[in-house]
Amino acid sequence: MTDFQFLKIQATGNDFVIADFDDLKNYLTTDHIKQICNRNFGVGADGVIALEKSIGYGFRFHYFNSDGSRGEMCANGCRAAVRYAVANKWVAPGERFRFIADDGEHSALAEGQQIRVSLNLSSTMKELDHSKYKLPSWITRMFSINTGVPHLVLICSENLAAKEIFELGKMLRFHKDFTPPGTNVNFVEFIAKDSIFVRTFERGVDDETLSCGTGMTASAIIFRHLSEELISNVNIKTPGGLLKVDLQDDSIFLEGPSEISFEGKISL
Repeated sequence: MTDFQFLKIQATGNDFVIADFDDLKNYLTTDHIKQICNRNFGVGADGVIALEKSIGYGFRFHYFNSDGSRGEMCANGCRAAVRYAVANKWVAPGERFRFIADDGEHSALAEGQQIRVSLNLSSTMKELDHSKYKLPSWITRMFSINTGVPHLVLICSENLAAKEIFELGKMLRFHKDFTPPGTNVNFVEFIAKDSIFVRTFERGVDDETLSCGTGMTASAIIFRHLSEELISNVNIKTPGGLLKVDLQDDSIFLEGPSEISFEGKISL
C-alpha cells in the first residue's frame, strides 16, 4: 500500500483530486480512479488529474473522468491544475506559461483566484435536426461542436433552472448517433445580450455537474453564432458559479475562479 499527497481543488463547482504524475502513475487504473472519486468511500471528485513536469511547459495534463475513462480535455480541470501548479511553485503567480494536454498546447495565467486558460476548437459547429430526438417543446435548437471534447448544445426557451434535465442528458449522452465516444450535453438559456445560463450533463461523470469548462466554451460559441451582435465576451452563469469566455479572432479563453478545498493523503 502506497501513500501519496494530493490537493482537492474546485473550479466553479467542478471538483478534482490532483497529484504529481510520478506519485499517481501506478494507480491510474479504472478501479483506482473510481475508488478515489467515489463520494461515499473515497475522496469524492468529478475527476482525477495527474500533472507531469515536462521540459518547455509548466506541466503535462493527464485527465481521468470519475468512471475511470481517459478524458481528452477538461477546461475546468485545467484551471484547477493551474491552481495546483502555482501552489506547488511549478509556476509563479502572474506568470504566463504553456502547458500540454492530449488535445495540444494551451496557455495559462493565474491572477489571484482567477485562472485564464486558452482552449482549442477541434471542429466546426453543426446544427442538428432536434425533432428526430423527440425533445420537449422548450428545447428549440440543437448543435454539435467539439471544444477539445464533443458537446451537444441545446437552446432552451424558458426557465431552464426549473427543468428536469437528467433523463434527457442521459439519453443524448448515450445515443447511438454520438457513440463512440459519446457526448456531453449542454442546456443553454439566453438571459441577456452578453449572458447565458448553462446546465451540463457531463460524459464520464454521467450526471449533471455544477460546471463544465469545455461545455461553457461550446455554449458561448453557439450563443455568439446565434446573436444579432458580434459578441467577444460572453458571461456565463452556471449552478457552480460565474465564468467568462473570451472569443477572439484566432483564440478562445476561459476565465473563472479556482480554489483549493483541502490537502490530503491517499492510501491505495
